[in-house]
Amino acid sequence: MASQSCRNIIAALSLCESCAASIRNSNGKKSDPSKSLTEIIEEIEQSAHEARKQWSAELTKREADKIAECMRQADLVSPEFNGNLAEHTTYYTSLALGLLDELFKHIQDPLKLELLERVERAIWHLHRYFDRNLDRFAIYKHASLAVSIWLECFNG
Repeated sequence: MASQSCRNIIAALSLCESCAASIRNSNGKKSDPSKSLTEIIEEIEQSAHEARKQWSAELTKREADKIAECMRQADLVSPEFNGNLAEHTTYYTSLALGLLDELFKHIQDPLKLELLERVERAIWHLHRYFDRNLDRFAIYKHASLAVSIWLECFNG
C-alpha cells in the first residue's frame, strides 16, 4: 500500500503519461507527424518515467480503482471537445499542471522536486504547443474545478 502522497504523485504522473500517449496516438495518424511535437511527447514520457522511479511503491487494486474513479469524477466536469485536439489537450494538460502544482507543496526531497519540475516543464511545452496564446479561459476554469474534485475524491 502506498502513502497518500505517493498515490497522488503516481496518479499525476499517470495523467501526464496519458496526455503524451493520447497525443502520440492521435498524431501518429498523420502522414508526417511534427518533429517538435514528437520531441515534446518523448520529453514527457522520459521525465515521467524517471520521476516514477522515485515513487516506486506498488498500488493495490483498490488504490488503482480509486485513481480511476477520481479521474471519472473529474471527467464529469470536462467540456465537450467535439474532436478538437487542441482543446482536449489544453484541458488535460491544465489538469495535470494543477495537480502537480498542488503536489509541489508536499515535496521536501530536492531530487524528487527536480524530477517533478522536469515533468511540469514537459507538460508546459505540450500545453503551449496547443495553446500558444494562453487564452482558453473557459477550459482553464473546467480544469481548475476538475483539480478540486480530484483532490477531494482522492484525499477524502
